[in-house]
Amino acid sequence: MFVGFWMHHLWSDTLATTIAGYHSPPPYDFFLWRYVKDKVFSTPVQDIKNLKARKTNAFATVTEDMLEKTWREIDYRLDVFRATKGAHVEVY
Repeated sequence: MFVGFWMHHLWSDTLATTIAGYHSPPPYDFFLWRYVKDKVFSTPVQDIKNLKARKTNAFATVTEDMLEKTWREIDYRLDVFRATKGAHVEVY
């Protein structure tokens, strides 16, 4: 269920913009985005059906631990956001 949520939100762009790389993820999920993107685009995509299958397969390899670490990073960044009242902060 949670993986389905990520799939929908990370891959909601059209095929053209996704392949072209114009879609950039929110800063809190770079790790998960990069992981899935590397899996999906390890070789050239043949068509939309192939792209959908690759996305599904890539998200199927995401472990609970990976999601937990991503969530902790999101929580940390939200804490920083709240503490600074939305001011720009470089978080590494």
